Amino acid sequence: MKHYGIKVKTLNFDTTSKVMWGLYETTEGTEGSISIDFGHSKNKRSDKKQIKFGIGCAKGLPVDAQVLSGNKDDKTYNNDVLERVDDILDLYEVDRSEFYYIADSALFSKDNFKAAKEHEIHLITRMADNVTLCKVLMTQALESFDTLEEITHTTAKGQQRHYLFMEKEDDYHGYPLKLVCYHSDSLQEQKRKTMEKAADKEQQLLKKLSSKLTKGTFACLKDAQREQDKLLEQDLKKIVYHQIDFTITTQEKRKPGRPSRKPDQKPVSIEYKLNFTFTPVQKP
Repeated sequence: MKHYGIKVKTLNFDTTSKVMWGLYETTEGTEGSISIDFGHSKNKRSDKKQIKFGIGCAKGLPVDAQVLSGNKDDKTYNNDVLERVDDILDLYEVDRSEFYYIADSALFSKDNFKAAKEHEIHLITRMADNVTLCKVLMTQALESFDTLEEITHTTAKGQQRHYLFMEKEDDYHGYPLKLVCYHSDSLQEQKRKTMEKAADKEQQLLKKLSSKLTKGTFACLKDAQREQDKLLEQDLKKIVYHQIDFTITTQEKRKPGRPSRKPDQKPVSIEYKLNFTFTPVQKP
């Protein structure tokens, strides 16, 4: 890159995983070794152990690469790489004032912002949807959708992409941020299909849980309420495309055997049944 005068102004970092088959025995505590282990599989094979690769590219050319343990978290990886980027910038004689480290939403964390500030490195990343600041920004953009600014971008293939966007400055745990929220017509159909697929998958899960629930009963009201709380905290915690409504009903259950001749002895007991219904909700 030095020989051809290719200047490094940005570095794009990401990780990928490789499924490993068979058994691997290594000496515990070996210096510098990696762990072939279970982790978030980008091959969608969570049943298999794996290793991961971390790769940094500048203008499509790899300038940094690591072999990582299979359970290496992307947030931790980004923090580790920020410590290594100093050497890369020195090696390629990069002007830090014009340089940007680019990565996906795993880069967005207070620890990574702290490391970047210490090394005087600018970051470009995407905020995760569960960040409160991101939710606030998207809400503001929706409320002022008709007044958003417009820009046209020409891709490397000569295709034009139109975007509506809103800019804002804010901070995250004391670290200043320049934010942009954008809307793309070209991605709208793709996003719609993604949401429909996710909603259908969610519906199948709800049908399965509902069917399982209708087959059981509870001896008392507290047990039914406890099961409802458990479902809301676990299986139904991430439901976003459907509205859930619970009902608890009672039913009589006749005791087995012949009916008692004693008039004061009740021939039936009360059972509690927990059910829920679900209906699709309209997303903005």
